[in-house]
Amino acid sequence: MKTAGFLSPQLTDNLQEIAEFKTTAVRDYQTMNLETIKHAMDKKLVEFTRFIDEMKKQN
Repeated sequence: MKTAGFLSPQLTDNLQEIAEFKTTAVRDYQTMNLETIKHAMDKKLVEFTRFIDEMKKQN
């Protein structure tokens, strides 16, 4: 989506970080600290809103 110009490079990178965090959380869920998960979600939740906004611009 970044290559096609649908998403900004910054947003694409941030969404990639979220995907990597999710992979780590699934793999290591028993050792993950709940506060770490909460902090990551609070910090990155806005990226989903940005994703929706950027996709709406494509129409």
